[in-house]
Amino acid sequence: TQINEIASLNDIDDYAEMLYESVQDKIKGSALILQLARNPDNLSEIIQTFYTEFLDIVDQKLQLNWLDHAKKSDQKPFI
Repeated sequence: TQINEIASLNDIDDYAEMLYESVQDKIKGSALILQLARNPDNLSEIIQTFYTEFLDIVDQKLQLNWLDHAKKSDQKPFI
């Protein structure tokens, strides 16, 4: 698959979203991110974007685990 688009740091969030879509979108998103990563000046912005996204995912997972644990503890019979 050839990408005929020039990547822009302004669209990095869109490229990151593509990584969760269809296989074609994943390929396109990763190719565009790779274009940006080839310029060392862009690396700090790329790292910040993905670090923030990673923290959001971890936060969501922790909240879901907490809710699941709270539901299970409420379902235990009192003896």
